[in-house]
Amino acid sequence: MMFDRTQEARLRAERFGKTLDELCAQLAPWPEEAAAVQELRDAYTRKSRTFFEEEHLFSLAVIGQVKAGKSTFLNALLFGGQSLLPQAASPKTAVLTRLEYAPETSLTVEYYTEEDWELLRRSAAVPLESPTARGAREILRAAEGMEEERVRCAAKGTEVFPCPGEDALAELLEDTAGGRGVRSPFVKCVTLGLCREELRGVSVVDTPGLNDPVLSRSQRTREFLEVCDAAFFLSHSGYFLDENDLALLCAQLPQKGVRRLLLVGSRFDGALADVRAAEGPVTAEDVRRRLAGRAAGKLDEVVRTLQRRGVPQPVLEVMRDCREPLFVSPVAHRMADKSPADYTPAEQAVAACLFDGTPDPEELRRLGNMEEARRQFDRFAAEKDATLASKADSFAAVSQTELRD
Repeated sequence: MMFDRTQEARLRAERFGKTLDELCAQLAPWPEEAAAVQELRDAYTRKSRTFFEEEHLFSLAVIGQVKAGKSTFLNALLFGGQSLLPQAASPKTAVLTRLEYAPETSLTVEYYTEEDWELLRRSAAVPLESPTARGAREILRAAEGMEEERVRCAAKGTEVFPCPGEDALAELLEDTAGGRGVRSPFVKCVTLGLCREELRGVSVVDTPGLNDPVLSRSQRTREFLEVCDAAFFLSHSGYFLDENDLALLCAQLPQKGVRRLLLVGSRFDGALADVRAAEGPVTAEDVRRRLAGRAAGKLDEVVRTLQRRGVPQPVLEVMRDCREPLFVSPVAHRMADKSPADYTPAEQAVAACLFDGTPDPEELRRLGNMEEARRQFDRFAAEKDATLASKADSFAAVSQTELRD
């Protein structure tokens, strides 16, 4: 039954692709309009090929604005708080970083090929100030003056690095996926292979911020969202679901393909400290309820906005199903397993702001709430087949809405 339904969805997707081809041909006398539809056609080709391929993995992304704490969240979710993925005070993740199952730990780097570079040049030459065109120009500028290295990486296509130890792995990730990595300008994505059972059939993706000041990074994330199936959307609890977050939710997520969405209020310890400094003693649960209530009202408005735009019902259901956010503090989660004598300066500041005396480990775990985050991760993974089936059924309909817009 699953195969038949997928075959039917594949045929609908192919028919809509032909419709886009015909429309591009009809618009040939008007280059600007033709370029806009061609951009949509190229995106549709990418995501339909990826989604309907035989080995498509269920993709679960961690996304949000820059400095929402995405890499820190993933480090706490999957690595016990160890700083394996690049994280820092300034935007750090520059390249899409996938975490997938592998028998042995390894890092696979996918470089831009010569064909990719030609597509980037073509996109950069388009007479439009679209994110795609501007992002392509940024990537080309970043590679200027390094032609020999660019050609060498393009010729390799992919490169696999065995990782005998975690220190070597962290260094390789910094080099290829970090904001200042020497290989980053030539890298399309990196895949970290880990022998972890929870990753079987799942591709977990750490992304650059959707509002990264380096446009080419955020453009990579937008392109990835076209083939992403589910997401943890992180928003800083101190300004939870601000205007930028709401704009990203309206314009970038369910319409692009995401079919399961969980809102995560990151850095909850900071938001709690701010409220207590302004209002005096207040419980963490009270702050959570207050933030969740405001978020529900904002999401209702997002749904009404999407309804007015005529988006398909499956998209609206994605937004309705994520009205109960999860608030987490990876730093508090990490502190629960440490002696106060071993706290970092940042952890000492959290302890001083939120606790009278020595923090209780159980209270730190409740504040961190990473166990619940892990349960949600496991639930998404367990329900992946049903999510993919639902996405297949609505694949062409969602893209028709994009064309109408």
